[in-house]
Amino acid sequence: MTVQIKKMIAHEIDLDRSDVYTSDELVDVSNLSEEILKFFIEHINTGVIDNKIKSCVFLQDMATVLRQVDDFVKDLSDEEAFLYMTQSMTHNLYSAMEASSSKSSGTVVFIHYFDTERDMDFLSILKMDPSNGIQYHPETRVFTLRAKMLPSSRERLHKSAFIKLVDGLWSEKLHLYVLDKQKKTDTPTKFFMTAFLQSKELVNNKQSTELVERILIDNADQGLFGDIDTIKFREKVDRLMVNNSVFNFDTKVDELLIEYFPGEGDRNNLVEIMKSELRNKEETVQFEFTVEKTNMIFVLSDKNRGIKFEFPEHLKGGDIKINTVDEHGEPVTVIKVYNADLKESQRISRKGVEV
Repeated sequence: MTVQIKKMIAHEIDLDRSDVYTSDELVDVSNLSEEILKFFIEHINTGVIDNKIKSCVFLQDMATVLRQVDDFVKDLSDEEAFLYMTQSMTHNLYSAMEASSSKSSGTVVFIHYFDTERDMDFLSILKMDPSNGIQYHPETRVFTLRAKMLPSSRERLHKSAFIKLVDGLWSEKLHLYVLDKQKKTDTPTKFFMTAFLQSKELVNNKQSTELVERILIDNADQGLFGDIDTIKFREKVDRLMVNNSVFNFDTKVDELLIEYFPGEGDRNNLVEIMKSELRNKEETVQFEFTVEKTNMIFVLSDKNRGIKFEFPEHLKGGDIKINTVDEHGEPVTVIKVYNADLKESQRISRKGVEV
C-alpha cells in the first residue's frame, strides 16, 4: 500500500490529571523528517492488515464520529474543519476512556491520508502510548523518535481506527477498520470500538474462509511458493483450515510455508504481501476468523466389487494415509488410519437396509 499523508494533528489525553490538551495548529507535514514519516506510514501499513484488525460499520446513521466525518468529507482540503473535528473526537475519546477501566494516557494522532492503491482517502486515529518509540512535544508540535525504537512487530498499536472518507459513507458495506485490544492480554476490548466509535464488527467467516483458501491455492498454482507439489499443497491447506476452528492468518500461513521457506523474514514478507492482496480484493476480509466451509468427502471405490471407503478430505495425508504398492505383481492399496479406534457400527444390506 502506498500512503500519501495530507494532514496531521496530535492531541494529548492525561487521565492522571483528568484533562485533555488539544492543539490549535496542524503539524507541518512538509517539515517532518524522513524517519518520522516512515514511522507513521509503517504504522498505517501494518495497522490495516493487523491480525486483530476488525472490519466494521457504524451502529447508526447518527453516530457521532460518522456525522463528524460526513461534515469533513464535504471539503477534504478544509484545515479548520479537520482541526475542529479532531479536537471534538479527542474529547469524546477521553470521555469514553474515563467511563472505562482504561488508565492509559497518551497522544492521539489524527492523519488524513490517501491510499493510492485503493484510490481513496482515509482518516487514521492512532493512540500512541508513552511506551511507543515516538514522543510528541505539544508546545512545539514536533515529534521525536526515541533511540533504536522504530516500529517493530512487537510494538504495534493497541488502539487505532482507519475510517473511509467518502461521500455517503453510511450506505457503504464497510465504514472503517478498528483495532481495539488490551495491552497485556492481546484480547479484544470494546470501549474504543463501541463507546467511542459506536461501531460493530462485520462477521463474514464464510467469505473470509473462501478468500484465504483461494489466494493460497492460486499463489501456489502461479509459482509464488516455488516449484512445489500443488496437489499436496492443496491437501495441506485443507487440513489447515478445519471447519469451526479459529484461523489466525499470520500464524497458520507461517506454519504452512515453513516447509518451503525456512527463513522467517521470507515468510513474513509473503504473509504481508498476501494480506495486502486480500484487502485490495475484498475490503471486508478478516485476518482472524472462524473457518466456515462445506466439508469435502474423499472417496476411494472399486465399483466392480462394491468397495467404497470415504472420509473428510482434510484427513487425507494426515490422520489417514493412502499408498498403493506392488505385491506379487498385483496393486495393493494400503490405508492407514491414525488417532482413531475404528469399530463396526452397522451392516447394510445390498438394498440399503440396516441388518
